[in-house]
Amino acid sequence: MGLFKNTTVSFDQLLAHMVYAQEVLGYTALDVAYWTLCLEVQFYRVFTASAVAVRAWPGSRP
Repeated sequence: MGLFKNTTVSFDQLLAHMVYAQEVLGYTALDVAYWTLCLEVQFYRVFTASAVAVRAWPGSRP
C-alpha cells in the first residue's frame, strides 16, 4: 500500500480510512496519493450537514 508497504495496519486504521476520517482521527495516510479525496469527502459531508441544518432551522423557507 503506497509508501507504507512494511507497516502493519490495524482494524481501526483501516476502518478510519474506509470512511475517509483518518486525518480527523489522527492516523497517518496509507497512501499519500489520496489525500485530496479525503478532504473532498469531508467537505461534502460538512456541506450536506449544513444544508440539512439550514433547511431544518425554524422559519426557513420550504
